[in-house]
Amino acid sequence: WGVCPDQVELAGTGAQPSALLILEGADGTVVRGLAITGQAIGLGVIDAAELSIEQVWVHDSQGTGVAVEEDTGVSSCSLKGSLIEKSRKIGVHLSSADAVVEATVVRDTLPTAQGAAGWGINIQPSANTGAIGTVVVKRSVVDRNHEVGVFVWGSEARVDDTVVRGRLPEV
Repeated sequence: WGVCPDQVELAGTGAQPSALLILEGADGTVVRGLAITGQAIGLGVIDAAELSIEQVWVHDSQGTGVAVEEDTGVSSCSLKGSLIEKSRKIGVHLSSADAVVEATVVRDTLPTAQGAAGWGINIQPSANTGAIGTVVVKRSVVDRNHEVGVFVWGSEARVDDTVVRGRLPEV
């Protein structure tokens, strides 16, 4: 836990796959009150369950802002009261994850250097196993992302009381 994102920042250097990476066995981890930025993925989760991500500011990541994925196990999390902005490729990527995104803003996601994506929220099955997740997005804002605000394919998702606006064109 940090005091607040204005006072505590975790900055990745690019030598690692993400500024903060949570792996299998770290079930129940709480990430709260931090700013996260870096040269790769901001916050990565692989095969960890029951995560609580609250009051984080993931910004200016040169990769996806928040990536929650299932590799061989189960990933599940709640992302609440957070701001994900100016990431590259995807703001929030949920692959075969059981997740709740609540009271969160995902904005200004930038395309890659090659001009691909710039999506706000991406919900998809596992690339490894084909397993699907169940995602709920509620009371959130997805704003000024390129190409796609919320993209759901091969998964179960529900979007409630959420504003998706200001989609920017492909680059």
